Amino acid sequence: DRALAQARAQEDVARQARALYELAQTARRHAKWPRCVELAREGLALVSEKDNPVLSARLHGQLGWALGYILGQNQEGLPASERAVALLEGTAHRSELASAYSQLGANYMRAGRWRDQLRCNRKTLEIGQELDSAKLLASAHLNLGVNLHCLGEIDESLHHSRQALALYHRRCATPMSGLSRNNIALALVENGELDACQSEADEAARLS
Repeated sequence: DRALAQARAQEDVARQARALYELAQTARRHAKWPRCVELAREGLALVSEKDNPVLSARLHGQLGWALGYILGQNQEGLPASERAVALLEGTAHRSELASAYSQLGANYMRAGRWRDQLRCNRKTLEIGQELDSAKLLASAHLNLGVNLHCLGEIDESLHHSRQALALYHRRCATPMSGLSRNNIALALVENGELDACQSEADEAARLS
C-alpha cells in the first residue's frame, strides 16, 4: 500500500502497476478473489505490454486464473490466460512462461478442455526439465497426474503423481505431498487396488 501511494505521488506508472500486482498477489493469498480481479485489472490499465511484457503477462495470468479457475468465469478468464502465454512465448523468460502455461492449463481444466490442458502441462514439464527447476517439475507432474486421470490414462497418471510426491518430499513441502498421495489414491481406485488406495489416503490425511 505504501509503495503504491509513493508511486502515485511520483506519477510513476510502471511502479504503480508493479505495486498493484503485488497487492493482487496478497489478495490471492487471502482468497479475496473479487479484490484480486479488481487489482489485476487496475494494473493492466497502467502497464505497457511492449515495455514490460513480463509484468503484463503476470497481471493477465493473475486475472485469468482468478476469473477462470477460481470464479468459473472462463469466458473472461481464458482469454486473459491465453494472452499471458502469448506475451511470453518466444522470449527468454522461460520460468515465467512455464507459470503462465500452468495457469492456462488450469483454465482449460475448468472449461473441460482436457487435451488443451495436457498440452499446457507438458509444456510446463518441458520447461521445468530445461531449467532443472524442482518447483516447476513438481507442479507439472502434479497437474499431469490429475489431467491424465481425467483422460482415463491411469498408469501414466500414477507415474506423474508419484514423481510429484518424490519432488515435494525432497522439498519438504508436506501439504503438497499430502495432495500428491490423495491423487495417487484416487487413481488406485480406478485400478481396483483398494488396499493400496486406503494406505495412500490415510497417509494423505495425516500429512494434510
